[in-house]
This record gives sequence, C-alpha cells and structure tokens, in this order.
Amino acid sequence: MHYKFYISKSTQHFGDLDLLDMLKDFRKNNHLNQVTGMLFYRAGHFLQVIEGEKHIIETLYSKIARDSRHIEIRTLLEGDIGNRMFGHWDMAYKKIEDIEEEVVTDVDQIIDTYKKIDFLEEGIILKVIKGFYYKA
Repeated sequence: MHYKFYISKSTQHFGDLDLLDMLKDFRKNNHLNQVTGMLFYRAGHFLQVIEGEKHIIETLYSKIARDSRHIEIRTLLEGDIGNRMFGHWDMAYKKIEDIEEEVVTDVDQIIDTYKKIDFLEEGIILKVIKGFYYKA
C-alpha cells in the first residue's frame, strides 16, 4: 500500500458547493480504483492524501498534476504503509472550520512555507494527517 500527501494552489475560488460537487466525482472514481484518502481546502490551497496500490497512486497523481483547477503541486510526503490511514473513506473531507485549531495552525504553517523551503518538518505533516484522521 502506498500513500502520497501533496499540496497545490487552486486556480480559482472553490465554495462549499463546488467542493462537494468535486468530491462526488473523486469518491466515485476512487471507489472504482480502490483509492482512499482525505482532502483539506484552505486559503486557496488543496492538501490531499491519496492511498492505494502504488501504480494506481502514481497514475492518479499524474492525472492530478495535469488538472487545470490547481497549480504549484508539490508532494510533501509519500511512502509505503502496511494499512490504509483512511480506509473507511473514498475521500474524506471536512470544512477547515470543523478541524481542531491546532491542526488548522499546522495547515496554515504548511501553506505559508511549502514554496519557500525545500524541506518541511515531517512531524508537522504527520500531525496534520493524524489530526484529520482521528477527528474524521
């Protein structure tokens, strides 16, 4: 099992209804391809974890990278895992307002620094993933 956590900047504003419409498509396609994960949208940025078989994740990521709805895509963390982190969700999503303030602060830190530095502290990235996972 492989996972990839990435960030990107949206090319337009997405309201709640826009995101819910996109999520319908994501969930349908992810279910068909046995991909699970989670999605944040904050301050014009997407932060997403996708997980599944490595070749499927690589193919999906390549497709995501070509999607015109976002730019400046950057992988923050990836690797192999024994079990899915988001196995119950084809694509979990919460409004950022529904996430604990400490996790929101970490998301903001990632957004503020991901383009400025070559390395983001893995602990912060994992804290965001776990903060969503344990509260989803």
